[in-house]
Amino acid sequence: MPVKPTLSEQEFRELPKPLQLLYVERGGQHVIDLETAPPGYVPSSKLDEFRESNRSLNSAKSELEEKLKAFEGIDPAAYQRLKTRLTELEAQAGTVPETTAKLTEVEAQLVAEREAHRATRLQASVAAAFMAMGGEPRAADFVTQLAGKIFTANDDGTLTTTARDAEGAPVTLEGWLGQQQKERAFLFKPSKGGGAAHANTGGQPPAGPTVSKHDPLEFGKNIEGIAAGRVQVN
Repeated sequence: MPVKPTLSEQEFRELPKPLQLLYVERGGQHVIDLETAPPGYVPSSKLDEFRESNRSLNSAKSELEEKLKAFEGIDPAAYQRLKTRLTELEAQAGTVPETTAKLTEVEAQLVAEREAHRATRLQASVAAAFMAMGGEPRAADFVTQLAGKIFTANDDGTLTTTARDAEGAPVTLEGWLGQQQKERAFLFKPSKGGGAAHANTGGQPPAGPTVSKHDPLEFGKNIEGIAAGRVQVN
């Protein structure tokens, strides 16, 4: 008859006496008393340990499979190339601020040159129109400064303004100069016609005080004397 490794109390009593001698009582049960476990015998505690280990392995396997899904379709060689390129870009990052600063400096220089070019265009356009209308040459710089408050020169030399005339149309340079001719007649040469001859027939203005053409305030204060020849401009 087959021998069980563990017997209940009832099973132990039903066992023949000679076989009962092979068992010892442990924890309310009768277990066979062996020096070593028989071949193939696995204690229940060991089985429980195996089951727990299997559950842990299955859980780890499922977790790993979920993580691997994030890398589906990724070429390891391509990933390594991208990683190398990223390292190179990070090494070059230290030069970016210096390059950006140089670009900013160049852009600022270009803006300054463009503004200077536009100012020259404005001065040339205003001076030409002013002289064509009989303006005093010595007052050209002063008139240019006045026009600079009204007009802006574009890169192509055309003038624009936000000022409007009585009809709401943009003010033109010729129209603005005509208004200056009415309000500041001293900026223009007197019209030739009959009348008393000038006391100075030599054609040269008498000696008198001088003002700098680079000082708009003084120029404006003495504009009548400049037009009459009483004040010199240097």
